[in-house]
This record gives sequence, C-alpha cells and structure tokens, in this order.
Amino acid sequence: MKKIVFALFLIIFYSTNSYALRIVSLSPSTTEILFKLGLGGDIVGDTLFSNYPKEAKNITKVGSYVRPNLEKILELKPDYVIGMKEGMNKSVQNKLNELGIKNRFYASRNVSDIVFMIKDIAKIFHKNPNAVVAKIEKYYKKFPPVKKTGIFVVSVQPLIVATCNTFVNSILRCAGIRNIVKDKALEFIIIDKEYIIKKQPDYIIVSLGVKKQIEMARSFIKRFHLKSKLLIVDPNIYNRPSYRIVNACLDLRKRTSY
Repeated sequence: MKKIVFALFLIIFYSTNSYALRIVSLSPSTTEILFKLGLGGDIVGDTLFSNYPKEAKNITKVGSYVRPNLEKILELKPDYVIGMKEGMNKSVQNKLNELGIKNRFYASRNVSDIVFMIKDIAKIFHKNPNAVVAKIEKYYKKFPPVKKTGIFVVSVQPLIVATCNTFVNSILRCAGIRNIVKDKALEFIIIDKEYIIKKQPDYIIVSLGVKKQIEMARSFIKRFHLKSKLLIVDPNIYNRPSYRIVNACLDLRKRTSY
C-alpha cells in the first residue's frame, strides 16, 4: 500500500512540476510555435512584435527581436530561452551560456528548418508535434506545377526582395508561383526597378505594414504600365518562419486562383 501511495505521489509531483517552466521567447515565430504546442502559459517574456496569438501581447516584453534586453531577460529568471539565429546578437547567447541558462536558437532558411524547429522545441518540452508537422507536410512536401511567376518584396525603398534561398520561396511554390529572383547565396537582396520591368512577373507580392511603401509600390506599377498584379499580404503571416506558413500558402492560392 505504501508503495502505491509513493508511486501516486511521484506521478502527481512530476506531472504538476513538468508545467512549472519559465520560458523567454526572443522572436514572434518561436512565440507562435510555443503557443501552438500548448506552452503559452509557460512564456514569461517575449519580444515587442510578438502579437500572435492575441495572448502574446500581454506577456512581459524584453525588447525587440534584434535587440533583446539582456537585463530584462535575466530579471525573469528563465529556465529556457528560445529564439532565432537570424538577426540575433551572438553576445546574448554567449552570456546565457556563461550564466548556465539553457537556450536554443534556430535557423529558418527553408521549410525543413521550420519543421526541425517545431520538432525540437516539442522534444525539449515533452510535447507532441505530429499534428502541427503533418499539416505543414501536407502542403509543402510536394509542390504543385508552376503556373505563374512572381517576386516577393519586403521593402520598396530600398527595393529588397526574397531570393530562392528562403522559406518565403517555398510559400510561392506552394501556390504554383516561380520566384524570378534566382540568387542562392543570400536570402534577401537589393535590386533595381529595371529588373522587375525587364522580367514582368505575373505577381508582385508586397509584404509590408507601412502604408507609404505600399502606395509607392502601386505608383511604380502604374507609372511603368506593368501588367503585374499587385498583392498586398500580411507580413505577420508571410514573413515569419512558423507553422503559419500553411496559412500563407492557402491565402496565396486563394488570391492567385490556383
């Protein structure tokens, strides 16, 4: 009888304490993934632009994605710090390592990186990622035939576009669109407007939250009589390496009548 009681005590102890985590998320993407895996209640700190799901807005902010405040992070006494490699100051991770704070930072150059990130975060915190990963693989394991061409713009002035060496390129391919920017060395490059005029893509996809730049894109198409169709998309969905790349694919398919 004593053994049974002790066993029940251990089960209760470990089950209740397994959720007693303090996680700091240093990117909107990792915040989304943590919530999706059922870990939203364990996040004690995230970044300024972590706005999805809506509950993320109420979490203590520790600075921006590219400039997190190390002092604020340490004040939160995290058990684990999760973030992205892109744009991250290496000194932040070095300091976390010095202090013995567990941390993991992920790359996101393609869909495989995103799937790995989801699986790895799930493994760290003993969650099941299968349903999340299965949905991504449903749309991204095999791409449909190419029917149109396009270019993905993240800034109009200067004109910065996504290359084939990004997860964004996979979003285009998921909707049957071939990216006209072939650079494979960099993820995002600056081009001149003449490049677009020469290539005449079927779609110019603008992922911006700045109204002035959106108007500049519209003016550019009108001024040079481009036949390209302008699509304004939500950067919070399209620009984040998260499970919501599925949402981006379905949205783009719908808007391009794939």
